[in-house]
Amino acid sequence: MAHKKTPESSSNLAGGELKGVREASDTSLLAERIARYGVAHARSQAMLCHLREAPSQASFKTAAGLASCGNYLHFREYFTVGKVRLHSATFCKQHLVCPLCGIRRGAKALGAYLTRWQVIQEERPDLRPYLLTLTVKNGPDLEERQAHLSRSLKRLMHHRRDFNASTRGAPWTELCKAEGGVYTLEL
Repeated sequence: MAHKKTPESSSNLAGGELKGVREASDTSLLAERIARYGVAHARSQAMLCHLREAPSQASFKTAAGLASCGNYLHFREYFTVGKVRLHSATFCKQHLVCPLCGIRRGAKALGAYLTRWQVIQEERPDLRPYLLTLTVKNGPDLEERQAHLSRSLKRLMHHRRDFNASTRGAPWTELCKAEGGVYTLEL
C-alpha cells in the first residue's frame, strides 16, 4: 500500500527546496506546458488506436495502460510564491510507447543532470555540452543489433581511455576530446 506524502508547506516552497521537474517557476509557463502535454496526449491516443489493431497479447496489455494515460492532470497553484506544480495525474509509465510519459521521463532525467551540469559549468566555464547520437542500421535480429551497438560503444570508450592514459599504440578518436559524458542506450 502506497503511503501519502505530507503536503508541502508554503515556507518550504518559498525556501527553494523544491526544484523538481514537476514545478514551473512562473504561472505563464502553465499554458505552454498544458499545450505540450495535449499534443503528446493526442499522439498517445494515435498509438493506442494502432495498438488496438494489433492482434497480439502484449499489445492488449500495453493498450490497457495507455488508454487512461494523461486523462487526469491536477495542477495546484501556490500563488504566494508564484509556482504551479502538477499535484496528481494518471500516467501509464510506458515511456517507450507513450509520448506523454516519454516527455515526463526526459524532463526528470534533464532535471537530474542539469544541476550536475551547472556545478561543472561553475568550475569549468570553458567546457561546452554536445549531443552525440550513435545509430545502428536496423536488422531482423534486435538482440544482435543491440550487442553490436554495445560492443562498438565499449570499444570506443576503451580507445578514449587508453589514448588519454597515454597507452602506447592507442588509436585517437574524436571522443578523446571529451572530458566526461552521460549516455543511454535506447532500442
